[in-house]
Amino acid sequence: MGRFNLDDYVEVKDRIPLFLAEHPDGRIVTTLVHFDFASTPAVCVVRAELYRDHDATEPMATGLAYERETGMVNKTSFIENCETSAIGRACANANYTGNGQRPSRQEMEKVERVNAEVETLIGELDALKRKVKDETLREAAVKAIEKADPAQLRKGIAVLTAHIEEKAA
Repeated sequence: MGRFNLDDYVEVKDRIPLFLAEHPDGRIVTTLVHFDFASTPAVCVVRAELYRDHDATEPMATGLAYERETGMVNKTSFIENCETSAIGRACANANYTGNGQRPSRQEMEKVERVNAEVETLIGELDALKRKVKDETLREAAVKAIEKADPAQLRKGIAVLTAHIEEKAA
């Protein structure tokens, strides 16, 4: 997977002062748009809106973010991380980036977390695939690995694990 340098990205905490420097009476409003704690993993979507001042009725910029309750940090803070990412997106949409980079450091950290998760899941699925003799299941595992989608990888792991346990019983 492609690598990047996190030092090239500005944190959201450094974007907010850029907005407030131009709009000292500005405000940031966030809304939890979607929350599903019943899904595995739990997910949320947050919308952030930047307003020029306290009297503004229309936002000057908005941003959306999506997070899942996965990984070490997001096990306890995925909603907070989602809100921060949404604010960073709204700041980027209003051209408060700090360095011209559209993604914030938090967004790139999320990319890093997902990449690490995908690499781990691919390793698990690949190891299980070698234990299975059923060619159809092996081909399905290969297709899941090619997609590199965490949900598909988890599903493939569950299917192969169940198959291996069934054969062992």
